[in-house]
Amino acid sequence: LGVTRVSVNPQTFNDRTLKSIGRNHTVEDFYRAYELASSYSFDVNMDLIAMLPAETLEDFKHSVDCALSLDPANITIHTLAMKRGSVLDGKNYDNLSGVELANDMIDYSHSAVTARSYMPYYSYRLKSMSGGHENIGYCKAGKQCKYNIDQMEETHTVYAVGAGAIGKKLSENQRIERFAVGKDVHYYIANFERLLLDKLKFFFG
Repeated sequence: LGVTRVSVNPQTFNDRTLKSIGRNHTVEDFYRAYELASSYSFDVNMDLIAMLPAETLEDFKHSVDCALSLDPANITIHTLAMKRGSVLDGKNYDNLSGVELANDMIDYSHSAVTARSYMPYYSYRLKSMSGGHENIGYCKAGKQCKYNIDQMEETHTVYAVGAGAIGKKLSENQRIERFAVGKDVHYYIANFERLLLDKLKFFFG
């Protein structure tokens, strides 16, 4: 069906951290998923997050090095942003202190991935990001994800599918409107027909 890229995101290669931030996968689970995705012809992206709670510079270096050892087509380096309603937000985790550590983590990731022939090709910033940094997408030569570029430049309509998906319609006068579907999978399945009709009406009138 023309799908060429899949994200298999470890976030960190430290099981202790995954458990503390409420992720339900383990590092072993990630490796199994990566092996499955790699058995097909997909370009694989990985996401890593700097400044996760209690992680040291060495912890983050370990995650970066593990990701690079697998040689994916894309690696996206995020810095932790506190999102309202998240588990960490509920714990009042302070991600805005430790600017020096955030700087060291991002400096290491940039040096390590560019040394392996990855190049930065898009970036974006969210509210309350650790150290005032940005999320940066890196890719191998010729492996830029056009969707990411279009999302950042907001130049194309996006038809998003599935629970939690946010579609985007670009009108002739360049006005942008969005159509969001709730994240609850059970709600999405139970109301699929209605949501589909609403989405079709939004995009096509």
